[in-house]
Amino acid sequence: MPRHITNDGGNQGGTTSDTATKIDVTDNESTDENNLITFVANAGSITGSHALEMDGDLHYNPSSGRMTATAFVGNLVSESVVSTAAAADQTPLVAKAASGQSANIFEVQRNDGAALVSVSSTGTITAVVDINGGTIDNCDITVGSGKTLDVTNGTVTGLSSSSSTTYVKEHSLRLSTYYTNWQRPNTTYGFSYFLQGTNTGSSTKPTTWLDSYHPIFVLPVDMTLNSVHLTGSSTAIQDFELVLFKGVHPNVGSAGDWALTQIVPTDTSTAMQLDFASSNIIKTTSVTGLSISLTAGQALIPLWRRSSPDSTTSIYLKSSFSYVFTIS
Repeated sequence: MPRHITNDGGNQGGTTSDTATKIDVTDNESTDENNLITFVANAGSITGSHALEMDGDLHYNPSSGRMTATAFVGNLVSESVVSTAAAADQTPLVAKAASGQSANIFEVQRNDGAALVSVSSTGTITAVVDINGGTIDNCDITVGSGKTLDVTNGTVTGLSSSSSTTYVKEHSLRLSTYYTNWQRPNTTYGFSYFLQGTNTGSSTKPTTWLDSYHPIFVLPVDMTLNSVHLTGSSTAIQDFELVLFKGVHPNVGSAGDWALTQIVPTDTSTAMQLDFASSNIIKTTSVTGLSISLTAGQALIPLWRRSSPDSTTSIYLKSSFSYVFTIS
């Protein structure tokens, strides 16, 4: 601390004072040195005479214009450039949320105070991005839920999505049965005709569907079949069986019959069962847990039959038959 000497004009030695109100300050704007910054000692908080202290971790370098300390506490507001540097094992910039924090813990604002980038206390990042003539490269950008935009070497290579849409196809049917033969949708009118079934004339499942037949239900896009459901009632005590076939046409636009393959149940020796101990009682059966990939242009064709009696007596299954798909 500078000590001021006073003299009363005589020859006696002067006296000294520990108090100074001013000190000389020299301009230094370019020297590459870390100058320690002084501060009031002993946590002094009132006006008056105080000693000064310094800390080797708090300093200013006139050459770089940087002030250095181990940490900063409080609001950091800048209208110019803010940069941080750290050792390889340190985090350059940390913003800690207070207990019960409701406001954002970090924001980049326009000059009118509107947030361009913000980070909430729960870690949600919200940003307003307007790229005009700039470049985003070598990164994956998440857009919405489960959607990823891949940018590599300046090229957008695709938009992939893990999301899917559920699609349900339903037939409302009054299915006729004769003998124990397999019945099929009306080959002329499909399920739109009042006689919604025609007799195949055989208890053996067919393997083809003729070009001249009604195509029933043709997939408009690629789909995955997840489940099949059958609900209905019978006009008499009866057990019914139902199977679902996939039809593949060899060459659309040219002659050729559909090749049929049973896909539900996946065990081709079995069928979906709907058994009635009484007439006009609603019952239901389902096959779930499926993951059958189907391609646009393939046909789905159900077939059904009764277990008995083996006669021309008409017994009807009044039913709702539906498929559940996902479309990726």
